[in-house]
Amino acid sequence: YGPVTAIQALPSKNVWKNVKLKETSRTILACSNSNCINNSISLTTPNGTIVNPFAYAGKAARLLTIQELYSTNCATLSGKTSLGTNGSLGACNFLIEDTAYADSSKPTYGPWFENARSDEGYPHHVWAISYNSRKVLSGNPTGNRSVRPVIDVPLDRIEY
Repeated sequence: YGPVTAIQALPSKNVWKNVKLKETSRTILACSNSNCINNSISLTTPNGTIVNPFAYAGKAARLLTIQELYSTNCATLSGKTSLGTNGSLGACNFLIEDTAYADSSKPTYGPWFENARSDEGYPHHVWAISYNSRKVLSGNPTGNRSVRPVIDVPLDRIEY
């Protein structure tokens, strides 16, 4: 689950030829509400084991992290205490476009994050976006989740 499964949906270097990741190896952080810790242990999931550092080898993009989401102006984290506040992603509609939020006939519910869930008793859960309540939630990520590929663009390639 989580990044072990979601990485399969990310574009490869063969598909996105002009894009490359800054780092092809990253430390996956496990999070409980707003507290993210360095996950130095392996999380075993039904589809594989998340080992740090996690390898994005052969991929042109990576998954979004919770930390990146909440560093933007589109998301609010009420009191920095809970990721699961309804409507906290009210200004982040770009993350749930082309999901059931935009069109109820769409089969996807919202994208997965790179982060795993660290709470005891939830070893297989990861964080994702809920399309209908526009919040971050955790769950056993089976079914209709999507990915939002993240690319790293060097500042020297951006024209102002």
